[in-house]
Amino acid sequence: ATQRGGAVYYVAPTEYSAFVANDVVFTGNVADSRGGGVYAVGPFRITAGTFVGNAAGQGGALSVRSTGGWNSQDQDPQDRELTDVTLHQNTAMDKGGALYLNSGGALRCTNCSLGFGAANDNTPDDVFATETLAETNYTDGISFDCWVNPNTLAVGCPDL
Repeated sequence: ATQRGGAVYYVAPTEYSAFVANDVVFTGNVADSRGGGVYAVGPFRITAGTFVGNAAGQGGALSVRSTGGWNSQDQDPQDRELTDVTLHQNTAMDKGGALYLNSGGALRCTNCSLGFGAANDNTPDDVFATETLAETNYTDGISFDCWVNPNTLAVGCPDL
Protein backbone atom coordinates (compact mmCIF):
# COMPACT_ATOMS: atom_id res chain seq x y z
CA ALA A 1 0.00 0.00 0.00
CA THR A 2 1.03 3.58 -0.55
CA GLN A 3 0.89 6.36 2.04
CA ARG A 4 -1.61 8.48 0.06
CA GLY A 5 -3.61 7.81 -3.09
CA GLY A 6 -3.86 4.04 -3.52
CA ALA A 7 -4.55 4.42 -7.25
CA VAL A 8 -3.96 8.15 -7.93
CA TYR A 9 -1.81 10.65 -6.03
CA TYR A 10 -2.43 14.07 -7.58
CA VAL A 11 -0.92 17.36 -6.43
CA ALA A 12 -1.56 20.21 -8.88
CA PRO A 13 1.75 21.87 -9.81
CA THR A 14 0.03 25.20 -10.60
CA GLU A 15 -3.38 26.74 -10.20
CA TYR A 16 -3.98 26.14 -13.92
CA SER A 17 -3.60 22.37 -13.68
CA ALA A 18 -6.38 19.84 -13.16
CA PHE A 19 -6.73 16.08 -12.89
CA VAL A 20 -9.48 14.90 -15.28
CA ALA A 21 -10.81 11.34 -15.49
CA ASN A 22 -13.81 10.00 -17.42
CA ASP A 23 -15.37 6.53 -17.30
CA VAL A 24 -13.00 5.23 -14.64
CA VAL A 25 -13.24 2.48 -12.03
CA PHE A 26 -11.27 2.52 -8.78
CA THR A 27 -11.69 -0.77 -6.97
CA GLY A 28 -9.71 -2.56 -4.28
CA ASN A 29 -7.09 0.18 -3.84
CA VAL A 30 -5.45 0.80 -0.46
CA ALA A 31 -3.60 3.75 1.07
CA ASP A 32 -2.16 3.69 4.58
CA SER A 33 -3.03 7.33 5.29
CA ARG A 34 -5.50 9.11 2.96
CA GLY A 35 -7.34 8.50 -0.29
CA GLY A 36 -7.69 4.77 -0.87
CA GLY A 37 -8.73 5.44 -4.47
CA VAL A 38 -7.62 9.03 -5.09
CA TYR A 39 -5.72 11.64 -3.08
CA ALA A 40 -6.22 15.06 -4.68
CA VAL A 41 -4.66 18.43 -3.90
CA GLY A 42 -5.95 21.01 -6.36
CA PRO A 43 -8.62 21.07 -9.07
CA PHE A 44 -10.03 17.83 -10.45
CA ARG A 45 -13.01 16.42 -12.35
CA ILE A 46 -14.12 12.81 -12.26
CA THR A 47 -17.08 11.93 -14.49
CA ALA A 48 -18.86 8.58 -14.77
CA GLY A 49 -16.62 7.04 -12.14
CA THR A 50 -16.99 4.16 -9.74
CA PHE A 51 -15.23 3.79 -6.38
CA VAL A 52 -15.93 0.38 -4.83
CA GLY A 53 -14.04 -1.48 -2.11
CA ASN A 54 -11.23 1.01 -1.58
CA ALA A 55 -9.67 1.56 1.86
CA ALA A 56 -7.55 4.11 3.71
CA GLY A 57 -7.02 5.60 7.14
CA GLN A 58 -9.10 8.62 6.05
CA GLY A 59 -11.10 8.93 2.83
CA GLY A 60 -11.59 5.33 1.79
CA ALA A 61 -12.52 6.35 -1.77
CA LEU A 62 -11.29 9.95 -2.07
CA SER A 63 -9.40 12.48 0.04
CA VAL A 64 -9.51 16.17 -0.93
CA ARG A 65 -7.00 18.64 0.52
CA SER A 66 -6.35 22.35 0.19
CA THR A 67 -3.37 23.45 -1.88
CA GLY A 68 -2.18 25.48 1.08
CA GLY A 69 -3.01 28.91 -0.25
CA TRP A 70 -1.53 29.37 -3.72
CA ASN A 71 -4.83 28.43 -5.32
CA SER A 72 -7.57 30.98 -4.63
CA GLN A 73 -10.05 28.40 -5.90
CA ASP A 74 -9.47 26.07 -2.94
CA GLN A 75 -12.86 26.98 -1.50
CA ASP A 76 -14.80 26.75 -4.75
CA PRO A 77 -16.59 23.40 -5.05
CA GLN A 78 -16.98 23.77 -8.82
CA ASP A 79 -13.22 23.26 -9.21
CA ARG A 80 -13.39 19.85 -7.58
CA GLU A 81 -16.21 17.89 -9.15
CA LEU A 82 -17.62 14.40 -9.07
CA THR A 83 -20.36 13.89 -11.66
CA ASP A 84 -22.32 10.65 -12.06
CA VAL A 85 -20.01 8.92 -9.59
CA THR A 86 -20.80 5.86 -7.47
CA LEU A 87 -19.05 5.41 -4.10
CA HIS A 88 -20.03 2.12 -2.44
CA GLN A 89 -18.44 -0.20 0.12
CA ASN A 90 -15.37 1.96 0.74
CA THR A 91 -13.76 1.88 4.17
CA ALA A 92 -11.81 4.31 6.29
CA MET A 93 -10.16 3.12 9.48
CA ASP A 94 -10.72 6.57 10.99
CA LYS A 95 -12.99 8.99 9.05
CA GLY A 96 -14.69 9.45 5.69
CA GLY A 97 -15.54 6.03 4.32
CA ALA A 98 -16.31 7.54 0.92
CA LEU A 99 -15.11 11.16 1.04
CA TYR A 100 -12.73 13.02 3.36
CA LEU A 101 -12.36 16.80 3.07
CA ASN A 102 -9.38 18.26 4.87
CA SER A 103 -9.18 21.87 6.08
CA GLY A 104 -9.66 24.18 3.12
CA GLY A 105 -10.99 21.44 0.86
CA ALA A 106 -14.07 21.83 -1.31
CA LEU A 107 -16.09 19.43 -3.40
CA ARG A 108 -19.15 19.33 -5.67
CA CYS A 109 -21.06 16.08 -6.17
CA THR A 110 -23.63 15.96 -8.96
CA ASN A 111 -25.76 12.84 -9.20
CA CYS A 112 -23.50 10.92 -6.83
CA SER A 113 -24.49 7.57 -5.35
CA LEU A 114 -23.23 6.89 -1.84
CA GLY A 115 -25.15 3.78 -0.97
CA PHE A 116 -27.58 4.19 1.93
CA GLY A 117 -28.33 0.55 2.39
CA ALA A 118 -26.44 -2.16 4.23
CA ALA A 119 -25.04 -3.78 1.07
CA ASN A 120 -23.67 -0.49 -0.28
CA ASP A 121 -22.73 1.48 2.82
CA ASN A 122 -19.38 3.16 3.23
CA THR A 123 -17.73 2.65 6.62
CA PRO A 124 -17.65 4.38 9.13
CA ASP A 125 -19.48 7.26 7.36
CA ASP A 126 -20.08 8.64 3.88
CA VAL A 127 -18.65 12.17 4.10
CA PHE A 128 -16.29 13.57 6.71
CA ALA A 129 -15.37 17.24 6.57
CA THR A 130 -12.52 18.36 8.84
CA GLU A 131 -13.28 17.90 12.54
CA THR A 132 -16.92 18.97 12.66
CA LEU A 133 -19.12 16.95 10.32
CA ALA A 134 -19.65 13.26 9.69
CA GLU A 135 -22.64 12.21 7.63
CA THR A 136 -23.97 8.74 7.04
CA ASN A 137 -27.38 9.40 5.51
CA TYR A 138 -26.29 10.31 2.00
CA THR A 139 -28.12 8.30 -0.64
CA ASP A 140 -28.12 7.48 -4.36
CA GLY A 141 -28.63 10.20 -6.97
CA ILE A 142 -27.67 13.04 -4.62
CA SER A 143 -26.15 16.39 -5.60
CA PHE A 144 -24.42 18.71 -3.13
CA ASP A 145 -21.58 21.15 -2.52
CA CYS A 146 -19.25 20.79 0.45
CA TRP A 147 -16.48 23.10 1.70
CA VAL A 148 -14.29 23.67 4.75
CA ASN A 149 -12.97 27.12 5.66
CA PRO A 150 -9.24 26.72 6.45
CA ASN A 151 -9.22 29.57 8.97
CA THR A 152 -12.35 28.90 11.00
CA LEU A 153 -12.92 25.24 10.09
CA ALA A 154 -16.55 26.19 9.43
CA VAL A 155 -18.19 23.52 7.30
CA GLY A 156 -20.72 23.99 4.52
CA CYS A 157 -22.05 20.53 3.71
CA PRO A 158 -25.66 19.39 3.59
CA ASP A 159 -27.00 17.85 6.77
CA LEU A 160 -29.12 15.05 5.38
